[in-house]
Amino acid sequence: MPTIPRGFFVCFEGIDQSGKKTQANALVTNLKDRGIQIEQMSFPDYSTPIGKEIRLALQAQSVDQPRVRHMLFAANRWERASAIERALRAGRLLIVNRFSASNYAFGGARGLPISWLKNLERGLPSPNFIILLDISPETSLARKSARRDLHERDLKFLAEVRRIYLELAKSERWKIVDGKRDIYKVHQDVLEVTDKRLKKRFPVH
Repeated sequence: MPTIPRGFFVCFEGIDQSGKKTQANALVTNLKDRGIQIEQMSFPDYSTPIGKEIRLALQAQSVDQPRVRHMLFAANRWERASAIERALRAGRLLIVNRFSASNYAFGGARGLPISWLKNLERGLPSPNFIILLDISPETSLARKSARRDLHERDLKFLAEVRRIYLELAKSERWKIVDGKRDIYKVHQDVLEVTDKRLKKRFPVH
């Protein structure tokens, strides 16, 4: 993996409806107000050629082989790898909604070896800091009961995804934030843990 010395890469992870997009946007707004240069991404990135295939796969189940589906998820990140590296080399703070760990958790829950999944992502820039927004599958369902994609409809599957996420968080020392609470309270926790990690790199006050 290439050395990228100056930027800082923060990633939000969690099961569906855990608040990743909401909290990423809130963090971006807060830090931009402090004058920090930020770039933001979200995966899957449905704007790319592979991202469009992923959207079809999720909506119409056009790709029914788990290995093929998760290869697409990894390839979608490889499509944006050069943009990520440019942002980090420029010294920017990069905030991303889902990255490689989502492939490990969702793919692992579908019975794929996590070692095989990690090989798909090997060589991509790695986050400096991962925040896991933890909620139960029941909370996920309550937040969105209609128009759920194939990942979101199966509570047993989401429970296994959550279990893998929590195992990864423990072994790799991610920060776990209780995501089922009021949005503002979650945001305050996210700010607190992020400020601690950024104070040596950026003028966060």
